[in-house]
Amino acid sequence: ENSAYVGGVLGRLDISASTELNIQKSTFNGSIEAYDCAGFLFIGTALEGSRLLIEECNVEGVIRAKHRATGFVQNFAGYGSKTNIQNCHVVASVEAINGTDDSAYCAASGFCDDVVLVNIYNCYFRGTVKAKYCYGFVGVVINQGKISSCFAEVTMFADIFKQSAAFVYSAIKSEIENCYCMLNDSGFLSGNALLIIKFLQDS
Repeated sequence: ENSAYVGGVLGRLDISASTELNIQKSTFNGSIEAYDCAGFLFIGTALEGSRLLIEECNVEGVIRAKHRATGFVQNFAGYGSKTNIQNCHVVASVEAINGTDDSAYCAASGFCDDVVLVNIYNCYFRGTVKAKYCYGFVGVVINQGKISSCFAEVTMFADIFKQSAAFVYSAIKSEIENCYCMLNDSGFLSGNALLIIKFLQDS
């Protein structure tokens, strides 16, 4: 599908205030393409006070975008939903390529992009991430977020002039613990408590 915003299982989810939603044991296997897209779910709005649980859900395939591509869930940043993602995995090629326009922004994340009030537990990404800005697992973790017992085994193709990260680019008032990252052809990177890896690699 070639639309503006696409998610593999749910194309766009809007969560109203005080709503509790559980998504369990769902799988996307295939290929999607859009301006912004996520292998599993694209969040439209998630109002303050809402709660979302995603458990035992998986993505396998190809996720390709012109602007932002994300292996699992996209567009958490700036919303007030308290979200738990647990026991999920992504095995995929995640690419954001905007034709020949060198000035255009494009970013790809193996699992999620920027997350707020999100706990990610016992999840993994395995595959390829390709864009100007590349994040092997998550872009930025913000405001009481936590990533625990997760890993990424990733091959990255990032623009050498841009900032990218093999696992997580930045954590702000958040925690990362018991996680590791295997960056193919570039050695083994591990960390406990707080893991922020910044990586630049030529495409």
